Amino acid sequence: MVVHSVDKKSSHVIKQPYFYPDPKYGHYSLNGVNFTLMDGLFSAVVGQSKKLNYFLLLSAGREFRAKTRLLKDPEASTKNFWEYEDLGYQRKFHASAMAVNSNGIMVFPNLEDNSIIAWNSNMPYRPENFRVIAKDVENLQFPSGVKIIGNELYLLTSRIQNVMVGNIPKDEVNYRVLVGDLEKMLVNGRPYRETSSPSNEFADRFGSEPEDVASTTTDQTTAEESTTDSETGSDPPENAVWEVVRNGKNGN
Repeated sequence: MVVHSVDKKSSHVIKQPYFYPDPKYGHYSLNGVNFTLMDGLFSAVVGQSKKLNYFLLLSAGREFRAKTRLLKDPEASTKNFWEYEDLGYQRKFHASAMAVNSNGIMVFPNLEDNSIIAWNSNMPYRPENFRVIAKDVENLQFPSGVKIIGNELYLLTSRIQNVMVGNIPKDEVNYRVLVGDLEKMLVNGRPYRETSSPSNEFADRFGSEPEDVASTTTDQTTAEESTTDSETGSDPPENAVWEVVRNGKNGN
């Protein structure tokens, strides 16, 4: 991670094992395309209070955070590994870029599911606290850029699975810049359920979670009773929530 101080006009590099990829997450199966990629630190955002920074790795299933003051310290940021926090839950899917709004709502994609998930960062990082706020098999293939400006959610999608295998369809749209109303998405979202993901084969490789981080029966019941859409297979509105700012074929 490279940290740059605008005031001091200086930069320093942070090296941490927390930035390393997880070998178990090195294989991808996205929209029928299989490839292997060992990529570590991919996205970092400042939290709601500005005192915490969250970061995730592309080829891994965990979310981490560290205090902003730590990252500003060139020496301690590399040496004081114990000051980095693992949020505990290991996702059963890959995520890429993320963004946080002024209310502490973090938005990130589920790459296997072509969907967007929202999480209130003031709540535990647990699947019962995730909400699926958008799903679009056509437009949401590999969001590599996520940005929140006011109430607008901007996404850059790139269909990188085709790039990885060297088969970019020249007669198809391969990247898009999309914008949507975040507030409407949050209102119309549904609780996330791991069993709803198409990547069951991927999830099965990791088995069940350890008991010390498993959610309680009460929490699971609450999550399941609060959604009918998920049980019936219904998803949030697809194309209707997006305005296409720009799209292109063959990288143009």
